[in-house]
Amino acid sequence: MILWNEQLNTLMGLHCGWRGLAKGIIQKAFGMTNALEFNQAFIGPHITKKHFEVKQDLIDFFEQQNIDLKPFLMSRKMLKPLI
Repeated sequence: MILWNEQLNTLMGLHCGWRGLAKGIIQKAFGMTNALEFNQAFIGPHITKKHFEVKQDLIDFFEQQNIDLKPFLMSRKMLKPLI
């Protein structure tokens, strides 16, 4: 995620993997800065469903949060599930 304010010549970049998002990386970053300074955001690039393998820890995390990932999961023989 890239956040910026062109008028203030201010830019912040965050690597927002799922673990970082789960641990509140965005909230922590805004806690370190004045969030109102950033008036534009860009998210990407990102991996598409057919290219993203996940491990059981990601599935377990979302299940603990009562989020159903089943509609987004695809299984392949002998490979990790895809999300």
